[in-house]
Amino acid sequence: MGKMVWALVFLIGMGFPGFLYAHENMEKTDREGRLQIGTDLGFQVETLDGTAFALAFNGDYFLDRNFSVGPLIQFVLNDDLTQIGFSLQGKYHINLAGNPNLRPHLQGGLGFVFADLDLPGGGDDSDTSFLAPIGGGVEYRIARNVSASSTLLLNFTGLSIRGAVDNNALAWYFGLRFIL
Repeated sequence: MGKMVWALVFLIGMGFPGFLYAHENMEKTDREGRLQIGTDLGFQVETLDGTAFALAFNGDYFLDRNFSVGPLIQFVLNDDLTQIGFSLQGKYHINLAGNPNLRPHLQGGLGFVFADLDLPGGGDDSDTSFLAPIGGGVEYRIARNVSASSTLLLNFTGLSIRGAVDNNALAWYFGLRFIL
């Protein structure tokens, strides 16, 4: 199972961005009415099983120049923990005068998360709960429709595994964004 996950991460990381870059729409430069998709790698701390590898996919539909909405899917994995979260995020993008390539943003959302933890000695424990990710980040445009990004999220949950309630976890992601 672990080798399949790493193979999937490798394929997505290597092939997906190249496909999108080759098909980018070079006619439009304004974000309003356009879709931006992204993929991120990082880590999450304070999970039900310590620090874990994290992978995220997101989509943002720009309602206007500064505001977007879209899904965020987070996968969190380590030796014993598998966690999958889905939320609908709203983002406010800040335009900096004098530096159009650098765009900070604030975001918040609501969704659900499923966690499965392998227990010592066999067996497992799982739970599903609400998920409320809030945070912010920054994007830096490296090509006409491609940006490098960094995002910091505080994920609030109510997961209860092994009798303990996990109220929050901090995730830090690095990735790429593509305007279609």
